[in-house]
Amino acid sequence: MRSSLSRYRLTRKPLAASLKHNQGAPSIVSDGTGFGALSGLSGVPGEPGEVVAVTDDAYTPSRVLTVDSASYPARVTAELPITRDGEEAAYDTEGIAARADGGYWLATEGKPAEGIRNLLVDVDSGGEVHREIALPDEIADGAEKYGFEGVAVSGDHVWVAVQREWADNEQGRTTLARYTPATGQWAFAAYPLDAAPDNGWIGVSELTALGDGRLLVLERDNQRGENARTKKVYEVDVSTVDPAPAGEAKPVLRKKLSQDLLPALEASGGVVADKPEGLAVTGDGRLVGAVDNDGLDDAPGESVLLRLGRA
Repeated sequence: MRSSLSRYRLTRKPLAASLKHNQGAPSIVSDGTGFGALSGLSGVPGEPGEVVAVTDDAYTPSRVLTVDSASYPARVTAELPITRDGEEAAYDTEGIAARADGGYWLATEGKPAEGIRNLLVDVDSGGEVHREIALPDEIADGAEKYGFEGVAVSGDHVWVAVQREWADNEQGRTTLARYTPATGQWAFAAYPLDAAPDNGWIGVSELTALGDGRLLVLERDNQRGENARTKKVYEVDVSTVDPAPAGEAKPVLRKKLSQDLLPALEASGGVVADKPEGLAVTGDGRLVGAVDNDGLDDAPGESVLLRLGRA
């Protein structure tokens, strides 16, 4: 059983603007669009302050939400249903990367036990699915429960993060998979995870492109409250490695710490959430994050938008 104590104060101005990390409550609202389970974020090219978000399979059909992150609190301003062959589509969408042409790459998590594949999904600006791209069979056959969790575009490539170790990984490593749209080829690199907590696990929850071959990787444990330890953003330079084809030894990426998210997660004074899952760099160079509230399923409850300073 869990319990909490909440404190409220009536003010004449938004409390968020006066607090460190701007983590006043609520940190994100809407003009009538229902939202929750924010599992992926992306900046929108050419649009300062605007980000797009996706929700996981706590809600169907799948949607892309437009968020004004420059307002206090942030505001969901629009929603775009995802359709396939003209019909509403339902994915476990865990990552999104907005493209300059107005379309999106979506990372959708599979359920191997149910025969549902991890997919990279190509979506146009109207929300229609153009294609679903699966992993090579020799990689997909070793897929386990914790699959695709983030997606980012770097140069001519699309990178997708696998949350935790699969059958083809050494212990303590997971995979960043690179897809090249021009050739249709996949290649793979190993990402070293921090040490897992006692009676828990650690994995990757998001990828965000910084440019020049650099990616931000959001890494977290599955602990909340006073047990939370690892909620960190690391930087990797994918231009320094040559990813390997399926079946070959994967080069290991080198990571360096960019930011510890615990201060931002603690700033509101509430229970530290276990699932920061979204991370985006806005068009004007700010870093924002999102906490996945799992659609209130055994979760603290509030959707939280984190303001994390300059990228």
